[in-house]
Amino acid sequence: MALSRALFRKIAAATAVVCDELGGEVGRLDLMKILFSSDRTMLDKRERTITGDCYFSLPKGPILSCTLNLAKGVHGGPLQKEWDSAFQKVEHAVVRRPGVRVDTDGLSDEEENTLREQTRELMEEKRRYMNRFGDRIGASRWINQLHARWKEWSDPGASNLPLSVEDIVKKGLKRSPPDAKRIVAENNYAKKILEQSALAKKSIIATRR
Repeated sequence: MALSRALFRKIAAATAVVCDELGGEVGRLDLMKILFSSDRTMLDKRERTITGDCYFSLPKGPILSCTLNLAKGVHGGPLQKEWDSAFQKVEHAVVRRPGVRVDTDGLSDEEENTLREQTRELMEEKRRYMNRFGDRIGASRWINQLHARWKEWSDPGASNLPLSVEDIVKKGLKRSPPDAKRIVAENNYAKKILEQSALAKKSIIATRR
């Protein structure tokens, strides 16, 4: 997927909110779980995702393709350079750069609240598993129960499988095929409107006042 500047700003804003909720740093795997769950929640409630990213099923669960590439530093080009001005890669984590404030104006209050709620809920759930079973086994069991919850995910073995919004809606959210097609159309329309917004042209770095 070619990442538009408008969607890049939404991804950066969503990542910044998650980092803020967790004290400035989030593991890449945790970020994937939180953003996927948040997108899924908004898709169910408002028939549009937050990030607009595309998804794949990997062995450790669903991922947001462009977001993961940015977080790993392999997306490349001007967008990667801009991302790196706000976030740094530290081993397997995304860390907000000290003193840098990412512009979150492109997020609605509901989107930001959803991101914060999902961050708190999923990280608390992970902590419970780790406290009970130890860090490694607990984290693995937490991931497995997420897979059981997200019926749209399929184990791709050693490869990866595309995961469409339509599959999320039909298999995961249990909507009818006609309802799923309508929701996909609504989500695509919301992305087009976003790309025409003046906010899409702004830097992801908030202007200091």
